[in-house]
Amino acid sequence: MLGDWVLEPISGVAEPAAIPCIFATWQCQGGVPKGAAAHELGHTFGLHHPPAEFPGQSLMRWHGDYPDTQLLAHEVMILRESPLFVGPSAFDQRGPWLDFENADFLAWGEVATLSGHSFSPGDALELRDARHSIFLTPDFLTPFSITFHVPDGLDPGYARVWHGRLQSNAVPINFVPTL
Repeated sequence: MLGDWVLEPISGVAEPAAIPCIFATWQCQGGVPKGAAAHELGHTFGLHHPPAEFPGQSLMRWHGDYPDTQLLAHEVMILRESPLFVGPSAFDQRGPWLDFENADFLAWGEVATLSGHSFSPGDALELRDARHSIFLTPDFLTPFSITFHVPDGLDPGYARVWHGRLQSNAVPINFVPTL
């Protein structure tokens, strides 16, 4: 999960194709990368690198600020919805599912396609940032694909599909101003 950044200092075996701390001293402290393990763990919980358009200190923006583990408001929201912290499940297994391979960045105003399964005509798409949720009815393409126009004004957050009261998993997406 953490790759050479963390494994080399533990194992003492250098990966020839990697950039060890000896060549990246500004990112390392005591021979190990500062905060890299905590930063990579954030990815495990569904956090992305925040887009440059949304300033603020975050462990997910730069691991070198560790041990300051400050997170942006949308990152805290995503962690609260993570299946690893919500029990017994953060989604209804009988409901729709969003693939985690969907786009990490979506620009305001663009037509976006989300993939997954068990989509139905009339499903609602929830787009949420740290300030509010927007519900819209996506265009149904197939049980595996829906499209929608990305609304203006959304900050980074997540998407979730609702089929009646059945909710899908939440997939983090950085919503950004038009590129």
